[in-house]
Amino acid sequence: MTRHSGDMLSDAASPCNTVGIDDLSVYMPRLFLPTSGEFSASRGIDPAKLTRGIGIERMAIPDAHEDAATMAAMSLLELMQRADLAPEEIGKIYVGTESGVDEAKAIGTYIIGMLEKVYGRGSFQDCSTVEFKSACTSTTLALESISYWVAAQPEDKVGVITFSSIFPIPE
Repeated sequence: MTRHSGDMLSDAASPCNTVGIDDLSVYMPRLFLPTSGEFSASRGIDPAKLTRGIGIERMAIPDAHEDAATMAAMSLLELMQRADLAPEEIGKIYVGTESGVDEAKAIGTYIIGMLEKVYGRGSFQDCSTVEFKSACTSTTLALESISYWVAAQPEDKVGVITFSSIFPIPE
């Protein structure tokens, strides 16, 4: 969640010069696969390369009902509840991903749809969403872009960036 932080100009309706990250939320699937054993053996990878080399002992995998949109929505819901953030306070939701739910509609539209089941139909009517492809690079660009947007807004709106992808594991 990105919002104004301090340094407001004297006029409350004027934009500010300082924008910061106020909060962060992470959703992890409940299913895990150990990286040693069959996982590393089937890929011809020394298990020590994964466990000691890069520190990965388990890999999270989505359940049958989870996809990039549901995981992003769960993370955003947790953030909104913890930060007591109402839908009308969110002006934009930017999504960095390499996944697509249906290869046509942006993941952010699914996120808003799922959250409206919690907060009520139309509760995000003043919120726009944009999807950025290319995972890590796109999420960095989303953060930069939303920071400029927040800096130009009155203090009553926040921007949210979510990153959610399901990466295929080659065999």
